[in-house]
Amino acid sequence: MPLYDYLYADLPKVVSLHSQLTGGTGSMGAAAGVQANSSGSHALNHTLFRALETSLAEQGHLLDLSGDQAGRSLRNALLRKRLSTVMCVKVTGRAVVEDFQRIRAVADAFPDAAAFLNKSVQTQVRNSDDFKQLEMMVTALSEELKENLDRDTRATSQTRLKETKTELDDAIAATTLAADINPWVLDGLKNWIDTFLPGVINLRVYPADNAPDEQVFGPLKRELIDAQDLSTFHFARGASTSLPMTLLGIVTALPPEGQDTFNPLAEFAREGLGHAESMEHTMRDVFQRFDGLERLIRTCRFPRVMVQPLLVYRLCEGN
Repeated sequence: MPLYDYLYADLPKVVSLHSQLTGGTGSMGAAAGVQANSSGSHALNHTLFRALETSLAEQGHLLDLSGDQAGRSLRNALLRKRLSTVMCVKVTGRAVVEDFQRIRAVADAFPDAAAFLNKSVQTQVRNSDDFKQLEMMVTALSEELKENLDRDTRATSQTRLKETKTELDDAIAATTLAADINPWVLDGLKNWIDTFLPGVINLRVYPADNAPDEQVFGPLKRELIDAQDLSTFHFARGASTSLPMTLLGIVTALPPEGQDTFNPLAEFAREGLGHAESMEHTMRDVFQRFDGLERLIRTCRFPRVMVQPLLVYRLCEGN
C-alpha cells in the first residue's frame, strides 16, 4: 500500500473541484477539510485528495506528466496544446523551494553571518601549528633584515619574507567560506522582494534532471503548508529537495515560444483619440510598464508551465 506525505493542500480549491466533479457529493469531504485546515493538518483529508486525483483523471481534466507523458519535453507542441485544454497537471521530480520572506531575512543577516563564519574558520587556521610556524618565520626574517646590511643577502631575505607573507595571506584567503556581497546588491534584492514578492513561496518542480529549463512551478500559500514551523520545513527538506516531490495544480499560464503578439493597448493605435481615450492610454501604458517588471519577477517564460498548486506530496510505494 503506498503512503502519501502531504506537505501542502489548498483545501477550498480541492473541495470546490471535487464537488463539481461529483455533482456536489463532496460536501462531507468539505466539512472535514475545513476542520483539518483549522488544526494545520491534512490527516483527515487523504481520501478526499485521492478521490480528487482519480476523478480529474477519469473525466479528462488531468494531464499526468508523471504517467504516460513521463519523459515528454515541455517544448513538445502537442503536449503544450493538451496543457492548454486541461484544468490540471500533475508532475513528479526534483523540487526547489524559494521562500522569499526567508531569503529577505537571510539578506538582512548575511553580512554579519558571513563575517562570523569566516572569522571562526580563520581563527582555527591561525591557531594551527603550520600557520604559527609561518608567523615565526616572518618574525625571524624581519629581525634578520633589521641587522643585515649586506645588499645581496638582504635582497634574498626580502624575497623570502615576501613569499612567506604571501603564504600567510593565501592560507587565510583559502578559509573564506562566504564571499562578500556588495551592499547595493543586498539592498536592491531586499527592495525587490518587498515590492514584488512579499510573503511569496515559489515551488519549482523539474520533470527531467537533464532539462533544467523545463519547470512546472507556482506560488504556495504560506498558511496552507502542513508545518507549524516553516523553519523546520525548510531545514528538513532543504531549498533543493534530494527526493522527488509530486505537484498537482491548476494550469494558470502557458507562455508561448517566441514573442507574444497580444497587445492590450492596440485599441489606441489610431489617430484622433479623444481626451478621455488619451488619458486612459497614458495611464494604461504606465501600468503596462510596471507589468513588465512583474513579468521579470514571475519568470514565466517558455517552456515553463505555471500552476496554482492544489496538492504537494511525496509518494512512497514501499518495498
